[in-house]
Amino acid sequence: MMDARSPTLLRTQYETLFRVSQVLSRSLDFQHTLREVLRSLEITGHLTCGMVSVVDPAAGDLTVHAVHGLDAEAFEPVRYQPGEGLLGVLLESKRTIAVARLGDDPRFLNRLGLYDKELPFIAVPIQVGGALQGVLAVQPDQPDDGLLDERVHFVEMVANLIGQS
Repeated sequence: MMDARSPTLLRTQYETLFRVSQVLSRSLDFQHTLREVLRSLEITGHLTCGMVSVVDPAAGDLTVHAVHGLDAEAFEPVRYQPGEGLLGVLLESKRTIAVARLGDDPRFLNRLGLYDKELPFIAVPIQVGGALQGVLAVQPDQPDDGLLDERVHFVEMVANLIGQS
């Protein structure tokens, strides 16, 4: 349900979508583009710790591909198998996962040491042509304020834009 804070959230989301669409339209370097999308989500969207994982077609698991706030060497070997942790559950179900307080979910593995257990967590599928190709995960920068569903919907829109790119 929308409350008095929702118009501000909507303005923030529109501005962020605009920035994300600009980033996605101007670069052919996928890795750089993803890092810039994650940076935009944090700067204007108040969605921190952005991470994109890509499905490895040979192994069938997720490999962390881009993380905002960590050097590439810090996350390259991180993988999630189907059913393993929150991202592995999404890999199996191909459905969005949203947790109001990350520390309350025992499936959270914290392999990157990046996420705040006191804050919400959102992970959404990135699909291309109806097939799961990856996962976009972010963390709102404030405790759940009753607008988690709105933020989830927004992150799903961003994942759709990434999938179309």
